[in-house]
Amino acid sequence: MNARKWLIVLPAMLLAGCALATGNMAVVTYDLNGGTLGQTKKASFVEKYDMTETWDLTRYPRRERDFLYPEGTYAFAGWSETPVVPGSEAEASQGVQVKDGKTYYAVWKEGIKISFDIGEGTFMNQTGMIESMVPLGESLGQAYAWPDVPQSIEKGYCFGGFYLDDPSDMMEGTDFYSYVPEEGACLHAVYLPSHTVTFDANGGSLYVDRDLSSGSMDFVAGKPVGFSLYPVTQDGTLAFAGWSFDETSNSVEISGAQLADYVVDHDVTLYAKYTSVCVVTLHSMEGYFINDSYQEANQMEAHAPKGFPFGYDVDVYRKDGGASHIGWALEENGEIVYGADDIAQAVFHENTHLYAVFGGEGMDCAFAEVAGKRYWYENGVVQGTVNDPLIVFSMGEARGREIFDDATDSWYWLDASQGGAMAQGKEVWMPYVVQGEPSVDGKWVRYDKNGKMVKGWYTVEGEDASLYPGQEGNTYYYDPVSGAMLKGDVEIEGTLYHLDSDTGALLKE
Repeated sequence: MNARKWLIVLPAMLLAGCALATGNMAVVTYDLNGGTLGQTKKASFVEKYDMTETWDLTRYPRRERDFLYPEGTYAFAGWSETPVVPGSEAEASQGVQVKDGKTYYAVWKEGIKISFDIGEGTFMNQTGMIESMVPLGESLGQAYAWPDVPQSIEKGYCFGGFYLDDPSDMMEGTDFYSYVPEEGACLHAVYLPSHTVTFDANGGSLYVDRDLSSGSMDFVAGKPVGFSLYPVTQDGTLAFAGWSFDETSNSVEISGAQLADYVVDHDVTLYAKYTSVCVVTLHSMEGYFINDSYQEANQMEAHAPKGFPFGYDVDVYRKDGGASHIGWALEENGEIVYGADDIAQAVFHENTHLYAVFGGEGMDCAFAEVAGKRYWYENGVVQGTVNDPLIVFSMGEARGREIFDDATDSWYWLDASQGGAMAQGKEVWMPYVVQGEPSVDGKWVRYDKNGKMVKGWYTVEGEDASLYPGQEGNTYYYDPVSGAMLKGDVEIEGTLYHLDSDTGALLKE
């Protein structure tokens, strides 16, 4: 999925291992350890938690509260199970089992002061110019763990992003989460025309852990929703199948996963649709899952919609880091039936067990075939995914990565939209990279049915013609060194050829 993640909503379908609220509550005290709680000047506060859950204290409670240290010398960086000296290198605690009567202590680190110019909106319950302390070297996403963005006070507009100095160089949506600020930086909020999407759970609830029958959100006009949302029925006997524009219809126009890419170009109400349940039991084998309580789990169950796409990917991790999760099998040590990035589109008609399969251990600069697709490994890790630091972006979208295979003396394209799988029979626009940033200029290249970059003359026929019917019978010339499609009048081996200046197709006299 290439849509920007403006908001992350945890899937409601993952049930096993997700601790929901019980009557077993713990009263916990948070000691500000020399700091104070905003304008109240309180040195501590109390909250209640489910004692059965494990909490990552680097995440909650975070900066939705206004934690301050005297004279702005330090920035809040989480909580510790034991008192720590402000300004020390101590880290916040993770994986904490909450106990009744326990006290946790604020962690304060060296910080820098930045400002937010909120303009005609509100942010963190404040307006105008907001000053804040951020731990040195932390991104804003790390520092604030925000699930929220500024809110416009003008109807018909919503938050579009922040910019530093140049409004044309805006960090769209939640892109500012990854920004690591410098001392004195000021982020200016931008508000853009918006449309409203109303999500109607249609008899269910939008969330698994609380009853919410409907809700509305504003989105920048012409931008995708950017997140997935999986409503649930109250008794769990039905599974969410997708969204419909018609309250009374049984049809599904948008699946759960497709919601993230749905472009909002008008006000609309989406109605949840449900179908019977298939229980999919996921086994991590030698890996592990991370559930909604940030605990490790070896098995999870999901209520999949019978006859509809599963809807989302499931990440499986390995502690040793020696192999990558490459797919799912129907039995232990069985053959892969779904690639790791294909499960979202899997359709189930009965209760099913899926077993994680790992591969690529020890593989370096080599291809391996997984579920009919070829993946390129470096140091045992699949390349060309959205997490690949060398991936090429164009128009804000992860495109893929070009690699050279010494074994075949050929160039190949790893397609990010296929989870890094090698592209076959594909045309690719490859933007040039200038000083580490993609340029508006670039080149068209082509990869044949075997995935190799095409060089020299090439006529579109056979399987390629079925993929690009508008090009059937056309002949193109690709530079023998760079693979770039040539256009216009070109002399090739002493002969002048006329290639279409727009499409590159050979002009026939």
